[in-house]
Amino acid sequence: MAFAHIPELQLECFIGKDNSFKDTFGRLWWDKPAPTITTKFFSISNGRFAHPEEDRALSLREGATLQSFPRNYVFKAGSRDKIARLIGNAVPPMYAEKIGRAIVDNIEC
Repeated sequence: MAFAHIPELQLECFIGKDNSFKDTFGRLWWDKPAPTITTKFFSISNGRFAHPEEDRALSLREGATLQSFPRNYVFKAGSRDKIARLIGNAVPPMYAEKIGRAIVDNIEC
């Protein structure tokens, strides 16, 4: 649980429950890999999506950066929820590029 080490900050409904969602309201770390970026990463109640230092959830741009989208990539979906869905459902571009290159490198003509 995100606040298991600080009992006075635990919500009463989570006290003593080992099977609860341990990353809910969790903070990201600077020195560890980020969790899977989901379509709801802009809310700390949906996973370990709190900024490592600031008291806020990740921004859309921060989520896109974690997914390896280029900084200048423009999402043309309109609303925050639609953009977050594009980011969360995406195969990270750097990963897709590596997979694509591996396929091309192994095709025999």
